[in-house]
Amino acid sequence: MNVSIIRVISYSLIVLILTAVSIELGGVFMGAGFENGRELGSSALSVPAFWAFLVLLFLTVLFRILARYQLLSRAELLCVLFVALMGSPIMTVGFWRYLVPGVATFPRGESFDHLDAMNTNLWPHGPNLTEDILTHPEKPTVGKEGQVRWEILALSDEQAEQAPIIEQYARSEVSHIRVSLPVWPGKEEGVILGQPYLLTVLAKAESLGAESYYYCRVYHDTEMHFLEEAFASTEEAEKTFSRPDGFRRVGTYGLVFPTTVENSIILEIGLHGEGRVVFRDLQLLNVAAIESSFRGRMVISESDFAKLSKKEQTGLLVKPDHLFSLAGVRYLLTAYIPWKDWLRPLTSWGAFLVLILIATFAIAVIMRREWVDNQRLPLSFAQIPLFFLGDKRGQTFTDSLLPEGWQNRFMWVGFVVAFIWCFLRGLHDINSAIPNLDINLRLNAYIDNPYFQRMLAGCRLEVLALYLGLAMFLEVNVLLSLILGFFLYRAQFLVGEFYGLTYHAGYPYVTEQRLSGYLVYSVLILFFSRKYLFRVFRSAIRSTERGDEVLSSRSALLLFFFAVFGIALWAHMIGMPLGGALVVTLALLSFGLVAMKLRADCGVPSSVMFPHLMVIVAYTGGMTVSGTQGVMFATLVSMIIAYHGFLLIPGIQLEFLELSRRFRIKRSAILTVNIVGVLGGFLIGGWIVLSGVYAKGMDSFPDSTDYAGVTAWTTQYNKYHSEATLETTLATAGKGEGTIDPGTWAFAYAGTLTFIVTLLRQTFTGFWFHPGGIVLGPTWVMYHVWASLFVACVIRYAVLKLGGAATVREKLLPFSAGVFLAAIVAQGVFFIINVFLFYIADSTQLQFGLL
Repeated sequence: MNVSIIRVISYSLIVLILTAVSIELGGVFMGAGFENGRELGSSALSVPAFWAFLVLLFLTVLFRILARYQLLSRAELLCVLFVALMGSPIMTVGFWRYLVPGVATFPRGESFDHLDAMNTNLWPHGPNLTEDILTHPEKPTVGKEGQVRWEILALSDEQAEQAPIIEQYARSEVSHIRVSLPVWPGKEEGVILGQPYLLTVLAKAESLGAESYYYCRVYHDTEMHFLEEAFASTEEAEKTFSRPDGFRRVGTYGLVFPTTVENSIILEIGLHGEGRVVFRDLQLLNVAAIESSFRGRMVISESDFAKLSKKEQTGLLVKPDHLFSLAGVRYLLTAYIPWKDWLRPLTSWGAFLVLILIATFAIAVIMRREWVDNQRLPLSFAQIPLFFLGDKRGQTFTDSLLPEGWQNRFMWVGFVVAFIWCFLRGLHDINSAIPNLDINLRLNAYIDNPYFQRMLAGCRLEVLALYLGLAMFLEVNVLLSLILGFFLYRAQFLVGEFYGLTYHAGYPYVTEQRLSGYLVYSVLILFFSRKYLFRVFRSAIRSTERGDEVLSSRSALLLFFFAVFGIALWAHMIGMPLGGALVVTLALLSFGLVAMKLRADCGVPSSVMFPHLMVIVAYTGGMTVSGTQGVMFATLVSMIIAYHGFLLIPGIQLEFLELSRRFRIKRSAILTVNIVGVLGGFLIGGWIVLSGVYAKGMDSFPDSTDYAGVTAWTTQYNKYHSEATLETTLATAGKGEGTIDPGTWAFAYAGTLTFIVTLLRQTFTGFWFHPGGIVLGPTWVMYHVWASLFVACVIRYAVLKLGGAATVREKLLPFSAGVFLAAIVAQGVFFIINVFLFYIADSTQLQFGLL
């Protein structure tokens, strides 16, 4: 089908902007539906993406009626919709929602051990104004007083470095090193007054007296009294895996130098009392990009700004008096964002995301034929765009204004019934006198048995129209598998309560079970596809085409290996340990393979259905193999990308490949959609999210606790670091041999169960239980969707038994599409109401969840 790439790109950019603005306004500023796992835009088919799509579809019909002009063809509408669907997860929980709080946690919390493990290219900050300055005592900006000498140190990494040493033997002795730094604007790279800084140094203290301490003080110009004591510490050297030399990083966050300083700032690091201390790696980093993201940036008009002195102007965002000017356009485009500090993090994270999604696209191209043509996987969620756009291969101007799905009376019955239900539920939030029609029951309220109470803790019978509409597109055996898989997992709490296992910390070790299910299932997918993959490799060697595939076998394989080697090169360029980066990459790609297969075979209506990626470190040699940076990178990827919604995208890529084949969309358009969806989601999403963050400050958001920090994610890092420290510094690697960690047993249990169920399903045609039930049972998403899946299962089974497969296909599925459409439209109606109440009326904040 003829598709204009220019039209697709143009309208895709508009739709991406609308989607990003909707997510930021509704999901962040107004706090609508921000509960973990239900964030706006995080469902299997993004609600804001469908808002933008429906607006564009309405305009297309309107132009055709009024102007006899075809704004977009159905194939072009399909392309634009999938651009928004691919970009939406990146704009929200798949990347941008947790990026800033994720990377800001460690500097703001003065968690310096974690900060040292985080690659400096992954978080926004200014240059180090004191880089290597302690290694050059001859510099005029470096001074000393007292018992200070410089020596060449032999470090544990077989490097040598010159460093200052202070060694004293009297309680009253004080020695120090002073570093003088110029003040901006006297020097371009000088200290910017009035802005927050991170000041840290590595210190190795030994033999400190009872009253001894080492410190850092801040002076300015020629003042005799210090402005501030940045830190003082009595902690002595401690050998750890990350610091085998015994150094500790000490310092302070948020150090602000007053605007009264004239010429220079002086940093004094020293020792008071007896003892010995060695200083290394003094760092002074501007962290205004982090701090202002929580507090917002101060805006001042251009005319008022001109009245201030140079020093008073620092840190202020200037709003031009005339926005309709070049300066005004630049102000609007930069959108409050300190782009200079964000350049390196955006480049680093963006390259990683793009390379990962290039690899998943290659996997989708390779596996499409096996899964869709050979195994006949249903692609359940792909039926919804197909229903609203029609499945005709061609389209002429004489066709009806809307595809045939819009003319189906069962669709409109489903729409009316569901819309009334959703509308009344939303009105109840506005006026409590209206009856509450929510279906939301806490199961434990009706159960007295303590064992079953433990099993059903946190389980609510909650039905949402959005999830129900999506779930009714799934097969009955899939719905049953998902429900039974969830309660099979919850039954472990019943067994644990009976045998007293629930009192063990971590039981039933859900992180290990999630990881095991995904890893084992990914291996089994490859194993049972081995003959097909062999044919793909043979086709690649012979350079034969694969019919109507978007890429040949050779091109798809080359694209995959290009992405993997590209990530290896990326890791080398930013200074990331290669082993840790590749472990994360291969794990993420294996999760993507499973997510793609599960969406094609047994789609789940929402996100947060993925494992904690950093747990894989325990099964790949621990921190001694991946290194501190590798484990920290795995932790960051887990909390920012992998756990929440990013891995929805591989399944969407596969769906678009199949639908574009049915619509006969040309290859260049298919590639364009994937490129625009990924880059647009990253760049436009980042522009909208960061502009909102710096305009208002995350501390002012309704769900500000979501942005307060993610220190809980470092539990595994701390565990692996402690284990590596024991193994490498205390020589106790053999300690505890003969015992197996309970988490390992949980890993083995989940993996074995996944293996058995998958093997039975592959071996026996009549075995109905889907392994997706085992893989997804322990995931967080099941708590939200199981009740909707249950109701959908009952409805679909009843219709199947009473009317047969034809009734399901011709009546129930259109009805389900109407329910889904009603949830989308009702959510949009209350989004508009919320915007009016929040911004126009009286700043009322109604937190409408998903309907």
